[in-house]
Amino acid sequence: ATPQTQKHPPQLPQQHQQNQNHTSPTRKRTLRAGTVSKTKATANSVAQSTKLTQIRQAAYHEKKKSQSSKNKRHFTQEELIMEAIQKTEIENAKWLFARKRRKEEVALKDNRTSGGGKKSKAASGGSSDATVTPVSRFYSRRGCHNILTFMDMDHLPDIL
Repeated sequence: ATPQTQKHPPQLPQQHQQNQNHTSPTRKRTLRAGTVSKTKATANSVAQSTKLTQIRQAAYHEKKKSQSSKNKRHFTQEELIMEAIQKTEIENAKWLFARKRRKEEVALKDNRTSGGGKKSKAASGGSSDATVTPVSRFYSRRGCHNILTFMDMDHLPDIL
């Protein structure tokens, strides 16, 4: 290697080289006694809180594992079908009947108030082309409350 191709690190001016001496690895940095004690106390506090957090998390995960294995019940296909027949089907039929009755009441109320202006196809024998606007909408989503929204304030039930 020739002297021209060798690369040397750039040399700093003399005053900058003197300022770098205080940060050398052989010289230890001195701190006030209060700063040192507070730093140690903070480090101890952080270590203790970390240990406590790990203990709490371990206990939580153990508790969750034991609860999930104890409380989880696997239903058989026969049990699910029996529940659907005995309970769910009856509830659904009641709900459908109530909805049908409400729609009929609203249709009768509309016919009385408007003089028969809006008629459904069932009421007019199926020959009418008039459309019936919905009175209410039912929103149902898993994990949320069921919501019944009334489209027109005139059709709001008296109970509300």
